[in-house]
Amino acid sequence: MIVSTAHKAKGREWARVRIADDFTPLKDSDQQDDSGRPVPGPIENGGARLADVAVTRTRQRLDMSGLSWIDDHPEGNPARRHRGIDSATTRHAAVISFATSTPG
Repeated sequence: MIVSTAHKAKGREWARVRIADDFTPLKDSDQQDDSGRPVPGPIENGGARLADVAVTRTRQRLDMSGLSWIDDHPEGNPARRHRGIDSATTRHAAVISFATSTPG
């Protein structure tokens, strides 16, 4: 298994990738939706590009559990726009992290 940051993963690919849980959800804005729930803040371009690098490193299987909060974000669900994703995987060739440096 390879553990990599999203920054260091750029340009590389693995058969299976799991997104680590350090891609933290956005802070809520002061706005509320129709049901009174807080609306998450906007997705910044840098964070969106980094997440895009992370999710496009896989050739076959992607476990997006570390970015699962994006499913509820009002700006959309990029996982559904990316064809060929199979998020039901338990073995991974790489774990992609938001961190700025790799462990060890």
